[in-house]
Amino acid sequence: MSDKSPDSLDFNVEVIWTGGKEGTVTLEDKPPLPLSSPVFWDGKPDVYSPHDLFVSAISGCYITTFASMMSRMKQPLHAHKVSGQGILSKHPEGGWDFTDIYITMDITVPKDANMSQVKRAVELTEKYCHISRSILCKVHITTNIQQQDQT
Repeated sequence: MSDKSPDSLDFNVEVIWTGGKEGTVTLEDKPPLPLSSPVFWDGKPDVYSPHDLFVSAISGCYITTFASMMSRMKQPLHAHKVSGQGILSKHPEGGWDFTDIYITMDITVPKDANMSQVKRAVELTEKYCHISRSILCKVHITTNIQQQDQT
């Protein structure tokens, strides 16, 4: 087996309409995910919308990319939470666009963590989150880092 990374990866999904403004996301070897329009457009309040999943994808990319960077730098991580907010605004030509995504990364590391390495991991996460690099809207990042005694 080669150690070389591939030049591209495929991610395939299928969404099947189930009636009204609903569908089901299906991916091979993963449980089905019900999908609905946002409540604003008469969707179900207890079902994920594509809009929820869009902001979740960005937030999820930040959490996994940061964890990967910390692991590569051999830095310990006590806790990490990413909160995301997407701003959907009316477009002047009609329809709607996400105009801004606000990401807050709450990071807790041990007191003896190498803070320059932790801050470098944050920088690399912002640089290499491939989901946020792939979208048109601006992504704003706030990072809160706490150091804590090991328990």
